[in-house]
Amino acid sequence: MAATTDQDTGSTMVKASTGCPPKLNDSWQDLSRSSNALRVTVGTINQIEVCIHSPPSLRKVRYPMLQSNTLRRSALAVLAATLSVGMMACNKTTTPATVTSVAVAPTTASVAVGATTTLKATVTGTNSPAQTVSWKSSSDAIATVSSAGIVTGKTAGTATITACSTLASYTTKCGTATVTVTSGTGGGTLTTAHINFAKAAGTVTVGGVVYTNDTGAAYNAATGIGWVEEASLSGTLKPLDMSTDARDRTATNPTSTTDARLYTQINMQCGTATDGKNCAAVNGVASNLVSGAFEYKVANGKYTVTVSVGDAATADDGTTKSNLNSLHSIRLEGTTVIDKFVPTVAKPFTSASVPVTVADGMLTVDAIGGKNTKINYIDIVPAP
Repeated sequence: MAATTDQDTGSTMVKASTGCPPKLNDSWQDLSRSSNALRVTVGTINQIEVCIHSPPSLRKVRYPMLQSNTLRRSALAVLAATLSVGMMACNKTTTPATVTSVAVAPTTASVAVGATTTLKATVTGTNSPAQTVSWKSSSDAIATVSSAGIVTGKTAGTATITACSTLASYTTKCGTATVTVTSGTGGGTLTTAHINFAKAAGTVTVGGVVYTNDTGAAYNAATGIGWVEEASLSGTLKPLDMSTDARDRTATNPTSTTDARLYTQINMQCGTATDGKNCAAVNGVASNLVSGAFEYKVANGKYTVTVSVGDAATADDGTTKSNLNSLHSIRLEGTTVIDKFVPTVAKPFTSASVPVTVADGMLTVDAIGGKNTKINYIDIVPAP
């Protein structure tokens, strides 16, 4: 039996014979070039010669055949090898891929307990590196992550999700995202809240509406409410105690008013007074000079939010007022709604009522762009 290649069809030809090279009148069997095993049955011979034509040499292998008086004189030759006929190997050099970075998007996300969110990793490098990554959570108790980047909230808190390249020698190339898990569902009935910022806990009623006092407590991931460092809004939220920046004013203020909400405030940016007179100590307790932002957990949806800023302070001396060294600014969900309001003795307060859409389960209130902003109260009600 011999193997050769048909020049017209390109197929591998195998020939059964009692000798090599084959005779012209022998029968041929056509096999696919991709065969890994060759089976040939020859009727009456006691052994078979397999000749594989693989230039420049001719290889010959002899296989003894099974004989039996009670069986037909047949034989099965199995050639467990791939026939490589008339082909030459090319030593092509391939430049290996490299990984320069792994990026995870989005870099921050919020998910409720029991809910999921999906992160995507992109591997960057040379020669088209594989996009496969391994995922890991800094705390499976807070959030788990699957091999597909699906994050599941387990309990309220913050976890760092890391994706690393699986390419050999580059498994230290990783990207991260910060996931905040909230205790709420992030959906359902829209939230209604009336919050007054004051030094003491309690409530105040204005126009028949009851306001609950917020005294500047640091952000609590379990409740989804509280103050964080303004600078941390772009990454992992960093809780900040703003209680030393809360103020209660008296009725002897520059503007006559019966609105109790305007006699209290939290100074959001104590270290940025326009005249350099930053917040002083109160009763021997130093004020916090780190700018803060307020987070409040709500159901996702459309709201009408009203917010007031200003200061009902009395005179520092005979000529100046401590309530005029501000450029009050407020942003809601990253959109400016009060822009650098300059207070005067006649008009120390201003407010804004605007539509706001919340999509991450948290209403964020910050004063980025302002100086020495002081917030009085906020109303959060479902949009009509």
